[in-house]
Amino acid sequence: MKLNHINLCTSNVPALSSLLEKHFGFVLEETRGQHAFAQLTGMDGMTLILMDMSKTPQPYPRNFHIGFILDDPQEVRARHASLCADSYLPGPVEVMTRGRDRWTLFYHPAGDDLLIEVSAPEPV
Repeated sequence: MKLNHINLCTSNVPALSSLLEKHFGFVLEETRGQHAFAQLTGMDGMTLILMDMSKTPQPYPRNFHIGFILDDPQEVRARHASLCADSYLPGPVEVMTRGRDRWTLFYHPAGDDLLIEVSAPEPV
C-alpha cells in the first residue's frame, strides 16, 4: 500500500502554496476556486492538497506538524537561512537527541497552528 496524498487545511491557500513551492521544492500542479484548493507535488512524487478553511476554521491539534528530512545538518541550516532571508520567522536551529541518534532541526510556524519540521541526522 502506498500513501496517496495528504490534505492540509489552511486559511490562506496561496501563501502556504508559495511557501511550499519556494522553500520546500513542491510544484503547483492545479488550483481550483477562488484560492480554495491547490494540488502540489513534491520532489519525491508526494501529492499534497491544500484546502481553504477560512469559513470554518479548525485549529490543528497541539504538536501536529509535517516533517521534511534532509541529508545533512548544513542543509537544515541553509533552509533556515533561506526562510529568514525571505522574512519568515522559523524557530531556532537546535540539535536534539532522539533515542540514540542526534538530529539538527527547526520548526517553522506555517500559519493556522501548522508546524513544519526540517531535520537531518547528525553525522556519527
